[in-house]
Amino acid sequence: MKNVYTRSFESTPPPRNIGYSRAFTLAEVLITLGIIGVVVALTIPTLISKYQEKQTIVKLKKVYSILQNAYTAAEAEYDKPRYWSTPDYTEENNIIIWEILTKNISNKKKCNKNCFPTYKNLKGQTLSLGGDIPNYLTIVLPDGAVLSANFPWQTRYVAGDRFPVGPITVDLNGLKGPNIAGKDYFRFWLTHGKGILPCGAQIYPDDDTWVIGMQSGNNGSCFTGWVLQNENMDYLKCKDFTKFTWSHPSCD
Repeated sequence: MKNVYTRSFESTPPPRNIGYSRAFTLAEVLITLGIIGVVVALTIPTLISKYQEKQTIVKLKKVYSILQNAYTAAEAEYDKPRYWSTPDYTEENNIIIWEILTKNISNKKKCNKNCFPTYKNLKGQTLSLGGDIPNYLTIVLPDGAVLSANFPWQTRYVAGDRFPVGPITVDLNGLKGPNIAGKDYFRFWLTHGKGILPCGAQIYPDDDTWVIGMQSGNNGSCFTGWVLQNENMDYLKCKDFTKFTWSHPSCD
């Protein structure tokens, strides 16, 4: 007698789609890879640029800290820069001022030749730095940053404490690229009574004096103050970087 509560193997229909799933076609795979490639191509350069910008800011802050500490130690021992040498602008006085300022910088090395590469400004034009970076006043920090200086205004202390003794040039990575003012080449000032000031710093509220003019004259190297205070390099977005100022931080 046939069991009405069971079904024979022969009468049971085979299960549907067991172990079967639809595979992607070659065209679908290629389209997906193409989309991924476009996204990567669009995002990776931006991520790299932002990373490089952050690294530049960190390095510049480090150099500023080293210079500030060096100045504090020098002033404690020798008083203000007007007392560091005679008021004459000579190579000997340049060396005296530089050696006093850098005396307490640890693990520095002297560089006597081929210390700096050829630089360009933010427009791609080759810079003529003249006597701003004499080799005999150049040191290399342990992280590879190169510092040099020139002090032509030792007699100008009568103009006030904020008036510079001279510029201090900083290349954050030495002979490595990009060797462009405002990207890896920056400036500070040794002043007569206010220590080390970033070039282009907004010393007085709503005053562009220390930015306008020096941007064109120093070709971007005086964005130091902006970078340190605002922790960005937004001026690099501008085709004409001289339009970017404290009161008008825009490329328009």
